[in-house]
Amino acid sequence: MNLLDFWPVNMPAGPVFLVWFVGFFIAALIVGYVARNFIVQESGGAASARPHLREGNLPSGDDLALVAVLRDGQRGLRDWILATALAEGFVTTGAVDGQFLLASGASPSPILRRLAGELARRGGTFSASVLTAEVDSLAADEEPRLRQMLRDDGLVPSAETRRRRAVASAAPALVVMALGGLRLVRGVVLDRPVGFLVVEILFVGLVFLIIQKSVVNAPTRRGSRLLEWLVDATRSVRGELGQSPVGSASDVSLTTALSGLAAVTGLAMFAPYRAMLPTPSSGGGDSGGGDGCGSGGGCGGGCGGGCGG
Repeated sequence: MNLLDFWPVNMPAGPVFLVWFVGFFIAALIVGYVARNFIVQESGGAASARPHLREGNLPSGDDLALVAVLRDGQRGLRDWILATALAEGFVTTGAVDGQFLLASGASPSPILRRLAGELARRGGTFSASVLTAEVDSLAADEEPRLRQMLRDDGLVPSAETRRRRAVASAAPALVVMALGGLRLVRGVVLDRPVGFLVVEILFVGLVFLIIQKSVVNAPTRRGSRLLEWLVDATRSVRGELGQSPVGSASDVSLTTALSGLAAVTGLAMFAPYRAMLPTPSSGGGDSGGGDGCGSGGGCGGGCGGGCGG
């Protein structure tokens, strides 16, 4: 037992270690935040001579797909494709409940024209599950290309920067979780109750995984500034859309790119589809005209009562 006889692993049995463990974990999250944001240098690439997205220029068309990916990755792109297809009216409800039809005419968006081609091969009449499956497949196929464009513009980090961010953020928390694991082993060997410690380790592990995911997928500082500028520049448009039962296709496309599907499904134009739409996502942006859009992770922790180890 000498290998496990060191502070804080050898604290007396009781709730004291549980409190210290949560405190250590919160401190580790703060250290990880400082490390990934102020020590790790970003290498998302210098902005290209003619970037697709830049402050001072409101995006439109397929450039909004780039905004959706910057905000929320593949899930954001899926939301944007689905909402824009329905808002433009080239996908409509059929005569039979639960069916969709591919309307005549072509979308000006190359991405949506790809969707139309896939749906046309289905015969032009399809169920909600087929529509969402095709949208998911298209989003998965297009997201890497769009992300590379964002990387070329310096808006998302390179693979190397993502790796360094993940390591810098994870190392302090993993050290603390290792201490918790050693305390757990010591408690089992000494035949002490460890139930609350197990719950606490699982809880902080879940918090750690959620934060790590947000860290790895976060934009560069340039990308975050761009999202903040877009939110400010479009606040009135999104605010009016959020307070109105109707809206133009372009406003719906813009709002979905910045705020997700949840921000537009209350509009009258989506009423026929509401029961058939997938669960909307709203991560990373704001809803309607609310403030704030960005990325990154927060940190928090809790401590249950009882004794451990």
